[in-house]
Amino acid sequence: MDSIFTDRLGTNYVPSDGEIDEIKRYLSAPEAQLRELEKEIARIQTILEDLMRKQDAILLTIEGHRALISPARRLPRDVVQEIFLQCLPEKHNAIMSGREAPLILGRICREWRDVALHTPQLWSSIHIPLILYGTTDDEVRLDILRYNAIKSWLNKSGACPLSISLPAVRGHADEPYTETSKLLLDYLLTHVKRWKWVEFNIPNKILEALSSVSPVDDLSCLEKLDFSLFYQHPDSNPGGFNLHNSNLLKAPNLRSLAVRLGNENIPSLPVS
Repeated sequence: MDSIFTDRLGTNYVPSDGEIDEIKRYLSAPEAQLRELEKEIARIQTILEDLMRKQDAILLTIEGHRALISPARRLPRDVVQEIFLQCLPEKHNAIMSGREAPLILGRICREWRDVALHTPQLWSSIHIPLILYGTTDDEVRLDILRYNAIKSWLNKSGACPLSISLPAVRGHADEPYTETSKLLLDYLLTHVKRWKWVEFNIPNKILEALSSVSPVDDLSCLEKLDFSLFYQHPDSNPGGFNLHNSNLLKAPNLRSLAVRLGNENIPSLPVS
């Protein structure tokens, strides 16, 4: 039944008491229809949700079985390893990020994780931002976690030649160097025979540990050295690492040397 108030809709018209009663009587029918429609919609939504659950279950079955016949699953292990190696960054050493290779390769599936963990070449390069200063408990804990993660990373590299970049996060000059930063360099020195490309951008004082490299160390793997040295207090006696006397410069296969530093006499460096 059509409403006699149609022309009043959307206006500021104020109905009388009698008209209000008439409007209420008129609304009883469409309100009943609305309730029936809402019941029907709820019934259909229940059916739709049930169908969607069945659809999800079927899709899961299909995807699981399609995965069994995926061409990638039948790739020989050595081919997968080569693909993984091509995922490594080309313009810098690998960074310790779960968003990049090699770490992200271990988050795809169990099989790929096993391949990644047993491909030493994937772990043969590493970029280590060195935190020089940190005194709060949280900073110390984070520093130790990073140190242990670096050890785990390099342990996976087996006997592969290493490419290492070590830039420093300098902080404030009047703060002490963290013990972990010194421990890290000492640890890297345990792999000195595997150093191939090495880049240091850290304080001369911390590099003092490099003085422990002796003439008897096998440095035949070393091809590239890149030094950017700076001093905590430039106006004082820097001490620390003496590049001029370093046995690293005597590496027989060293073919690239880049030096950016303060007090060394570059022309007289003993490089053959």
